Amino acid sequence: MHSTTATRLVVAGWLAALFLTPLSAWEAAPAWGAAPERGTGAFGLFLDRVAAFAAVNRPRLTKACGPDRLCAARLIVGAQGLPARLEAVVHPDTDSIRRATSQRSISQFRSIDDGLHVMQLGKFSRKLNDELLYNINSLNNLSHLIIDLRGNRGGDFDRMRRATALFTGPIAAALTLTHRGSTQQIDIPAPDRRLAIPRLSVLIGPHTASSAEVLAVLLRKHANATVLGARSFGKDYLYRIIPVTHDWRLLLPAEQISVSGQTLAGGVIPDGPIPRDLASQID
Repeated sequence: MHSTTATRLVVAGWLAALFLTPLSAWEAAPAWGAAPERGTGAFGLFLDRVAAFAAVNRPRLTKACGPDRLCAARLIVGAQGLPARLEAVVHPDTDSIRRATSQRSISQFRSIDDGLHVMQLGKFSRKLNDELLYNINSLNNLSHLIIDLRGNRGGDFDRMRRATALFTGPIAAALTLTHRGSTQQIDIPAPDRRLAIPRLSVLIGPHTASSAEVLAVLLRKHANATVLGARSFGKDYLYRIIPVTHDWRLLLPAEQISVSGQTLAGGVIPDGPIPRDLASQID
């Protein structure tokens, strides 16, 4: 019994030392794009990937967890003081693997007035551009399109870029990613087809986040869209996804996003509220 109590005290003291170690004392991660200190085996390779985006203390993590990557991931999340998180992997069914089925990006698309159509864009799924082209090109008359992003919390960054291109065409250096003092310019690619929208509005709110916020700003700046609603969430960074085990993955905040010099920190400020008559028709 005394031995068990002593062991618990030793472990508790070690964990306290681990979590109270100041960030400056942790092993510094390499500069963006630089080759990290190389590990060996699955555990070492996992730490290599983490070290590109977060400070890691290899000796302590190895001593605490040995080859257990999930243990190390939990300690990394607890020690970083960042919005890092562990996330359970949702495994696709057989049809999704064969690409026979896909989640829909557009949860609702309806006409509310002559020439006025509202599209609820809830996510950026694999067939996003196909959905956009099919739904918009199937309209007989279109004078005003409203894209509702109020429930879109973001998602695949590259899919968002390709969808933006349908409305804006190609844009050089549209986005800037900043990480550890280094910057990278990101273009909006040339689309296979371009949509002609006479009038475009975008709805945002507190649940609009990440890539959805970027889309709203890009459409306002490059497609002459009016942004309506309430201030968005303000997630101004990309997550890097690092596989941990078959069932878990680690999400680490990495590059900070800005759109033509405009930061997303604090949220996107709309041009105005949603007019009452419009709100009564769409909500």
